[in-house]
Amino acid sequence: MVRLIIESGSAELNFFSYKWREYFPVKTINAFFFLWYTAANVFIFSLALNVSAANPQKYGYGIGKETLLTPSPFVYFALFVIHILFAGTVLYVQWTERGKQLVVDQFGLGFSLLMALGTLWAGAWVRRWYIPAFVLALLVFLVATWIYVRLKRNNRFTIESDIQEHAFVHLPFSLYHGWSIFMLVITTFSAFAPFPPFSGLWTTVFAVWLLILLAGTSVGYSIAVPEGDIAGATVITFGLYSIFIHRVRYESSHGNQQPVVVWASLAAAIISAAAIVQSGRGIWKVRRGGALRLDAVGGVEDVTPDNHGRSSRPGGV
Repeated sequence: MVRLIIESGSAELNFFSYKWREYFPVKTINAFFFLWYTAANVFIFSLALNVSAANPQKYGYGIGKETLLTPSPFVYFALFVIHILFAGTVLYVQWTERGKQLVVDQFGLGFSLLMALGTLWAGAWVRRWYIPAFVLALLVFLVATWIYVRLKRNNRFTIESDIQEHAFVHLPFSLYHGWSIFMLVITTFSAFAPFPPFSGLWTTVFAVWLLILLAGTSVGYSIAVPEGDIAGATVITFGLYSIFIHRVRYESSHGNQQPVVVWASLAAAIISAAAIVQSGRGIWKVRRGGALRLDAVGGVEDVTPDNHGRSSRPGGV
């Protein structure tokens, strides 16, 4: 594939220019796979509309194997929010010059690959093909992590960035990265763990370890960069809370079988919520003391003033 080169300060692409012809297929393919992913999820969500006593729901989100880490169905509302934000990314932002630099130049067809894998995972998940769903969830996580790391490394959070960049680039990719981690954990447990009545000591230990891993990921979001990552930590906190709610309901109707997982999920959700607060403090410090700005070649420089009012960058005044 022709290598895409960022030209700082270049004018908007002319429709008939070579660059437009070079970038247009990538943007179109991104839009196609996003619409495919959206159509698949709309169909899955629509399966719940015609449910009745005579026609019970057989497939869909929240319908399937019960495990110690099964979340409440309301957790899939996060996926709805991610779709809304990705619509802004694909149908609007990537067609602007700044959006081209952030989405097309940085990821190329990586976004299309992410949407394709997400669609395949959704199909395998609702069909209860848990082993293929586990493999696909792992691939989704790897691609989402690749995109997330590139975005954070080359285009870190700045106060000066416009609202479109925050809302339709940084926010959806952070949300989706957190979502991919959460669903990888849930899919792994569905693929390899037994039903709750048959869950022994090692299954419980494995469940608690995964809950700790999720809480630790939220903490990692809050300390990995100065401004933290509220979006990623929020998705994981939301997921942990949904696991706690579902376990409470399950235990109350089936007897108190696994109280350890109930309290572990609550503790993990509280720790994860604390990470959200820490990320909020990080953003406040960036706003109060300075900011990280993108330099001309896409790098990051610290322009936080020191005690004498001078910038920390070389030659700062």
